[in-house]
Amino acid sequence: MSSNQTQLDASDIFLELLEVAIHNVLYTRNLYPRSIYTPKKKYGVAVYQAIHPEVVQYISECLKAVEFYARKNQLKKVFLCFELDGIVLEKFVFDLLQMQGKSINDTFLVELESTLRTFMLKLHSCQVYLQNIENPESTFSIQIETSNVSSLEFNENPSYQVRNQTKTLRLQNLSL
Repeated sequence: MSSNQTQLDASDIFLELLEVAIHNVLYTRNLYPRSIYTPKKKYGVAVYQAIHPEVVQYISECLKAVEFYARKNQLKKVFLCFELDGIVLEKFVFDLLQMQGKSINDTFLVELESTLRTFMLKLHSCQVYLQNIENPESTFSIQIETSNVSSLEFNENPSYQVRNQTKTLRLQNLSL
């Protein structure tokens, strides 16, 4: 397997893990009604995934930007922020190590599964220490930290010009 192929595989796995984590943080923090989530099993762990089309689309669009930088190994951090009136109330930070040269093998996948299990347990136990996000005007956003050079390249890429805008997602009276 070439180094470039290994990089792509590591990025794919990271993106999948990040998507699962985002959905589960949203579920755990009760920003939206439980009815917009469906239970699933991923990496041997019970997880929840949002099924509301606007939530799913927003997460998907944000992950495309994350993927752009991850594949170039220019992604530093991903932030999942909970906000009210432009003020960040709470922030989950996914701090990344370099993915380049990370070999994908069974040991790596076993460690990844264990890491996800540990994350999910910690996520569910942190509810005890965090205040509920109860204001219906609260929103969430996904933000990224990258190198300065990569930001210029992203902004000049025509396939990302529409997606490169800040978007606030408020879903009031949400039901399916």
